[in-house]
Amino acid sequence: MAHTTFPLDLIQAQHDWNRTYAALERRPLHTAALRRRLQQLSARLASHPFWETRAGRSPGARVDLRRQVRELEEAEDRLTEQQERILQCIRDWVADHGEAPSMR
Repeated sequence: MAHTTFPLDLIQAQHDWNRTYAALERRPLHTAALRRRLQQLSARLASHPFWETRAGRSPGARVDLRRQVRELEEAEDRLTEQQERILQCIRDWVADHGEAPSMR
């Protein structure tokens, strides 16, 4: 399968969905709030404009998104503290500016 490039907000939504699902799976006290959050994230994922594009309509695109996010999560678990801080700075920059930082 070809490697699809997904928008960052879609990747983040899938990542948040995975983390929320994992928290719900551990059966904490606040399951109602987690279930609401899971429903909100599911709606955000399902209604994302990416799915209307040619790449989004391709067979297996949703599976590819979940696979890529799972791979990113596994890679995050292997980062050092300094790498995590750098990654968080990059994520903050992207959230604030809508694009990755450049060397300039």
